[in-house]
Amino acid sequence: LEASRNRSNCLLWNAGNINRRRFCRWAFVQVRRRRMAANRPS
Repeated sequence: LEASRNRSNCLLWNAGNINRRRFCRWAFVQVRRRRMAANRPS
């Protein structure tokens, strides 16, 4: 839920700005990677 909300906020925030878009994509990858690490069975 939080990740999708953050992504939509990024889409509004970065409208037309390539650097911001690149940063938002990087941030989204970080969140997804962290979630994958948390879901990984120990």
